[in-house]
Amino acid sequence: KTTTKEKGKEAILNYEIIKTIDNLNLVKINLITGRSHQIRVQFSSRNNPLYGDQKYNKNAMPNTNIALFAKVLEFEHPTTKEKLTFEIDLPKKYPFNIFE
Repeated sequence: KTTTKEKGKEAILNYEIIKTIDNLNLVKINLITGRSHQIRVQFSSRNNPLYGDQKYNKNAMPNTNIALFAKVLEFEHPTTKEKLTFEIDLPKKYPFNIFE
């Protein structure tokens, strides 16, 4: 569990490292709060910036896409209160494909 305060607003997430290959981590993240840039800021502040993050990763290679992907989205429908879950496979391109 990580918590940071940015501009007085609490930002909380839980994470679990699923797999590590070639100095890259595949991470499962559960957002508790939904602050702007939350994942990017929290991981960068712990010296684990996201691959391709031009803003928070000083070592990001130019013209690379940020490796941030929502494999599963879950939320409550605003009127029916039904729990909705949407899931998709990881992309088949680098860096996601190394974790297959």
